[in-house]
Amino acid sequence: MKVMTFNLRYDNTTDGYNQWSLRKEAMLKMIQDHKADVIGTQECTQVIFDYLQAHCDDYISVGDGRNADLSGERCAILIKASHYDLLETETVWLNGNFNLAGDMDKKEGFARICTMALVQNKKTGQKIRIFNAHLAFQSKSTIRRNGRYLYLYIQQFKKTKIPFVLLGDFNSPITHPIHTRLLRKFKEAYTELKVDRPNTFHAFGIPNGIEAIDFIYTDKLSFKNVLTDIRLIEGHYPSDHYPVIAELL
Repeated sequence: MKVMTFNLRYDNTTDGYNQWSLRKEAMLKMIQDHKADVIGTQECTQVIFDYLQAHCDDYISVGDGRNADLSGERCAILIKASHYDLLETETVWLNGNFNLAGDMDKKEGFARICTMALVQNKKTGQKIRIFNAHLAFQSKSTIRRNGRYLYLYIQQFKKTKIPFVLLGDFNSPITHPIHTRLLRKFKEAYTELKVDRPNTFHAFGIPNGIEAIDFIYTDKLSFKNVLTDIRLIEGHYPSDHYPVIAELL
């Protein structure tokens, strides 16, 4: 299975040269070039979601918006329909009540979510559960709470014994305590493969980037390789994050 995690940067018109309407083709090319089986996106607003649905014909797109009315930014998951069937999906909130739409900490100012998709390989019949999350960055208490509830949500499915892949923008580096719990139980791509980790958040081209905050985890699968794609495409950065792509066995 080939997977990608990619924070798309929402369609903010104040981004000037880097606004989504000017870089959307570069974003699409980045996605299409890698031909991933599963793509976990963050900051996927309605206009971006609609664009992906219109231009990624071979993908099933799932995920609710983070607001109380299910609007707003999604942690949308794209699943290659020719390779995988979608068996179930849901979006949960990471502030304390998984099923309370829009649940958020006022200190953070935004609801934080995880979208889950259970997929099945059409050829082999293997089932894999995909988690795609976008965690807090402003409130220290919310960051810790998000990490705890993300872990608890994943552990709810432990009894199924179905392997999982966790994708996401954690807004915290691998040294942060929210990763400590995950690393005790699960495998993270760069850590497992023991290769140098590039920074993923680059704010549209700051040299060498700012910080590595986008990650791919698994439990029972093994990482074959991992890549952070730092390309500039046709004069545009596809986003203010570089995508991380990994193959798992």
